[in-house]
Amino acid sequence: MAANAIPSYGKPPLTEVACGVQFTELAFQTRHVGQFWTEIADEYPLTQDFPPIPDVSESAGVRLLALPPIRRVFMATPSTEFVIQLQGTRFHHNWRKLAPEKDYPRFDVVFKKFLVAWGRFSDFIKRQGLEEPKPSRYELTYVNEIESLGPIKVEQAVKLFDWTQIKAGFLPEPKATNIAWNFPLPEDKGVMNVSTNRLTRPDGRTAVLLTLACSGPSANERYSLDDWFETAHQWIVRGFTDLTTPEAHHIWSREI
Repeated sequence: MAANAIPSYGKPPLTEVACGVQFTELAFQTRHVGQFWTEIADEYPLTQDFPPIPDVSESAGVRLLALPPIRRVFMATPSTEFVIQLQGTRFHHNWRKLAPEKDYPRFDVVFKKFLVAWGRFSDFIKRQGLEEPKPSRYELTYVNEIESLGPIKVEQAVKLFDWTQIKAGFLPEPKATNIAWNFPLPEDKGVMNVSTNRLTRPDGRTAVLLTLACSGPSANERYSLDDWFETAHQWIVRGFTDLTTPEAHHIWSREI
């Protein structure tokens, strides 16, 4: 196994991967959302509205709005496996695992679909006579749902997460546990936030949600969008491997 190779898994516990761009506010109207959707409706025919995601700002302060923000619109493929999320200052593209038998299509596939969709949106904005969207932040998020690992307990999959010791004294074993880490990315590219949430389902099954999310400012003079996402991808995969156990890696069919 090459020392510098990025770890790879044949059966990772991934349930969602999201690539996102936050951009400077455009002279963007509600009609533009509908017009953009008509151009991609053959591939993303399903739509749904949600409240907007708050923006991340590098500076403190409250921004006063003359109008309410444009709602966040989901535009999904017929299977809803791939989803575009669009609001006034954000563009996200998500892959979602909707059935246990579905395989993760790998990062290269997910990232390419994001780039194509982001390119189509940018081209649409320019054709509307608006200023080209300028990224202010990049985001990459992996969500893992660890539920059943056969011969090992779920809590044995994630390092530093053995809650069974708590009930040695007065307290019983907890029904939910939340742990968070924050790691700086190299070259001032932002941070990787890791959250580990353990919960007990109503049927008594235990599950762990392990979320790794990189976010950081765009810096076109120092690194490109592709370069930032490559760094984020490496950190998330290597970080996932560092924070989980060899026993779990075997069950997830580690390849590299």
